[in-house]
Amino acid sequence: MTVGERSVAKLRLLLGLIARHKVALIVLAAFLALHFWAILLHVNSTLYGGPGDHTAGIMWLYDHYPQSPWWQYTDQAAYPWGETLWSPLFILGQVGYILFWLCSKLMGSSVGGYNLFTGIAFVLSFFVAYGFIFKRLLHIKLLAALLAAVITFTPMALLLNEVGHTSYLFMPAYFIGVIWCVLKTFESKRRAPFVGLGLLGGLTMLFDPYFILFIPLAAASFAGTLLVLKYHKKFNLTVKDVLARFGKALLVALIIIVPTLLYVRANSSEVAAIATNSRGDQVMDAQQYSARLEDYVLPSLKNPFTPAFVDDIKSATYHGKDATFTLYLGWALLIVTLIACVWWLRHPRPQSKQASVLRSIGVAALVTGIVAFIFSLPPNIVIAGVTIHMPTWYLATFTPVWRVFARLYFIVQPAMVLLCIAWFCEFTMGLQKKTKQRVTYISVIVFCFVLMVEYLPRNPFDAGAFWSYTRDLPTVYAKIAKEKDQVVAEYPMREQPYYRGSLYQTGQHIYMHPTINSYSPTSPSAYSRAAMIDLDNPQTIPALRYLGTTKLIVWNDKKHSWSPSNTAGLTKTQTEMYDSKFDKSVRIETYDIGSGPEYRYVAVLQSGYRPLDEGLFAKVAIPVRPGLSIAVIDLCQGTQKLCADPKTSFELKMSLYNSSESAIDIVVRSAENKDEEKTLTLQKGENIIDLDMQSTRYLFEFNMQFSDSITLRNQRIVQ
Repeated sequence: MTVGERSVAKLRLLLGLIARHKVALIVLAAFLALHFWAILLHVNSTLYGGPGDHTAGIMWLYDHYPQSPWWQYTDQAAYPWGETLWSPLFILGQVGYILFWLCSKLMGSSVGGYNLFTGIAFVLSFFVAYGFIFKRLLHIKLLAALLAAVITFTPMALLLNEVGHTSYLFMPAYFIGVIWCVLKTFESKRRAPFVGLGLLGGLTMLFDPYFILFIPLAAASFAGTLLVLKYHKKFNLTVKDVLARFGKALLVALIIIVPTLLYVRANSSEVAAIATNSRGDQVMDAQQYSARLEDYVLPSLKNPFTPAFVDDIKSATYHGKDATFTLYLGWALLIVTLIACVWWLRHPRPQSKQASVLRSIGVAALVTGIVAFIFSLPPNIVIAGVTIHMPTWYLATFTPVWRVFARLYFIVQPAMVLLCIAWFCEFTMGLQKKTKQRVTYISVIVFCFVLMVEYLPRNPFDAGAFWSYTRDLPTVYAKIAKEKDQVVAEYPMREQPYYRGSLYQTGQHIYMHPTINSYSPTSPSAYSRAAMIDLDNPQTIPALRYLGTTKLIVWNDKKHSWSPSNTAGLTKTQTEMYDSKFDKSVRIETYDIGSGPEYRYVAVLQSGYRPLDEGLFAKVAIPVRPGLSIAVIDLCQGTQKLCADPKTSFELKMSLYNSSESAIDIVVRSAENKDEEKTLTLQKGENIIDLDMQSTRYLFEFNMQFSDSITLRNQRIVQ
């Protein structure tokens, strides 16, 4: 057979496969059109939901380093210092990063690439679920396709697609693929099943950090249950035979896992810094981001059929209206699961070998779902005043990797659907052929229809479900994009992963000029930006000017105004009202930074530079506490671009307001020279302190009484 003949044969095989499963393709196309119709019309400019970790994450990375998925240095963020984009933690997501990069290359843009990437995730999850259901459980193509859609297009999947956690869209395919390989490892003498299981298990290390926990947990629960049920005896296997097969699968997995673990281990300090950045106590975080029972039973508030009283119920729960915890399983699924469990208890002995196989699969799915549900619960549960540590307490205590255990929904939900299918197939076995056919079609279609209605994330015909780069960002970005050689700074000056920081990086996709703002959550230049957090501080504009900033964009909401009260050296060019995903009635002001004084050195509070209250450094004085220290920062540190003309002479000035009735003594020491110190007395009212100590860090000791109060209005360097 020639090469051409082989190609024709493969094409015929593909066309035959499409023809045989055209019903599944039609069902999939209908669901994709229902949920993503606006994206299909504007694939390179529209996203489902809105900005999030995707627009300020992988899409931003591709925009600023499209050469390869192993992103390197760029000066487009944290300008002029720049940032190294590669993180050792990225090794745990390489499969997804590479696939996204290839999709973006194919589509010619990061937006189109992201849409293709998410489309592949939904298609893959649908067809793996469809293949398993059709081959192993319910041999009716239409019903298998509908059930696969129920597993794939869940509220949680659509929500995470909206906020950019794309790897979880692959979870149904991953989970069902793993249990399919587990079953085949029991049933087949061929090597393919346990090699496939080993590859899937190993690739968890290269797909998503949460998969490293979720997939082994699911595989162990499913396989362990089958062993307890003596499933292997149906295929004349001993426990030793089964363990030998799974041992070979483990060896295959270790070929991928061990090198990855060694790499992570070699870079453990950087991985831990990123994993724990901007997080509080790990157990407290896990407590917050774990599931509650009500999360599984309360529907999405955006579902058009959700009763109004659910809003009040959700408002009263721990998670409130947080859409992240839309873990809705559906009452249809819960009721059928309960019926299946009761029926199995009333009929403990399967009537045939086929029924026994179905029962084993159903019970294994039930146990797997229960285990995943338990692991999704908070670390600490209080019953009758007694605190009980759940499995997540141990995980959160001993590792910083996992905290959002609610995502185990992606094992709980498909496991319950498979349980229901297995029970239904066994239940209908005793019916006559015609009756069985009618009951099967009617029951499954009604079940799927009810679940699909329950799972609607919102009105599918509402264009508000989609977010457009060309329509839903401030117009200032498009205007700046037309100007050459701009350097942008956006205020309030917030660091990632704070939502404002993410929105700034999202907008950079439009104008594509360098920005002072940072992409990285562990940016080494964060302290420098912290010194320029207040636009009314006399050092801020001169420092921005020194760094080459030419455009200033200021976002003001109803509660706070960050715009400078003194606009000397600034020219206002635009004022725009804007409703963002996060804030309504935002007033955006744009300024050109003209010529004027430049400061190379800035001063910053060395602790608390990133307060929880973002208004703290905007028009609000900072309460001074004992132990405060102020650091002097050299803006040239970390970059050679601005250091041709070094300036070493500076003085530190600050304005302190003493609202106490008595004078307060302050001792100021130099961190570099312990013998150099000054004693100052603050009288009641405002005091200007001028220090000529040549230090890079000043330590302040306050002789304060309990009722005394000092506030810091600004601190600055005078060169």
